Amino acid sequence: GGASSGIYRSPDGGTTWTQVLPGAAGTEVLFDPLNPAVAYAALGTIRGELGNGDPDNGVYKSLDGGANWSRVTNTGGVLPTGNAAGRIELAIAPSSSSTLYAAVADSSSASDTLLGMFRTMDSGTTWTQIINPASTPSLDFCKNQCWYDLVVRVHPNNTSIVYAGGSSTSNFFMRSTDGGTTWTSFATGANNVRLHVDQHAMAFGLSSGSAVRLYVGNDGGAWSSDISNAAAPISWTDLNGTLNITQFYPGHSIHPSNIQIGFGGTKDNGTQKY
Repeated sequence: GGASSGIYRSPDGGTTWTQVLPGAAGTEVLFDPLNPAVAYAALGTIRGELGNGDPDNGVYKSLDGGANWSRVTNTGGVLPTGNAAGRIELAIAPSSSSTLYAAVADSSSASDTLLGMFRTMDSGTTWTQIINPASTPSLDFCKNQCWYDLVVRVHPNNTSIVYAGGSSTSNFFMRSTDGGTTWTSFATGANNVRLHVDQHAMAFGLSSGSAVRLYVGNDGGAWSSDISNAAAPISWTDLNGTLNITQFYPGHSIHPSNIQIGFGGTKDNGTQKY
């Protein structure tokens, strides 16, 4: 598990824990679904007061089930490590676990932009940059909030179909069907239903081992899309009609003479009245 002080491991189902990778904040832990002895983790302390990340930031790999770790050095030096990197999110391709994607925030940027997204097809030995916001700013899907909104997932049955979510731009939810060469925005679905901003989570619904639905979690709640045809345009279904999960802060305001009337300010969901 990841924590602000690194990566921790439990050998007994969570009863006891040992710190196995100290240093910077742990932002992701993944196990190879085809080989449980292989695990990947990311250390990604966000930009601090001094304007950089942490010397320990980077992608790490374990060959013994997470007991011991080594930082991925990557042939060619493409993948950012150390102070250059901020928060790092990883995604592994379930159907071919030698393929992973890494989204890395720019720790030197006061606006918390994306430093880049990277792909490895050989279990972390070599990496290719597939999103470079410096040359294509429109692909910075988490611009201004990469420390907060950053999630990447790979389609369970296709290593080349990748989903990326963030915030603050018109492209805060994107999909690539060619391994990251080209990207299409589906912040607004093909049915004109628009996702709420600030993407944090993605999960897949499976039927007989095939992904048939994509679920997205964000500051507005939960949405889903039928992805039976994985390359078809995405249409969104709002799942929040019966979810009472709005976060109110700081408190409510009640009408001085009618307790049945109240107002409350919410987290990214406007002012609510009853």
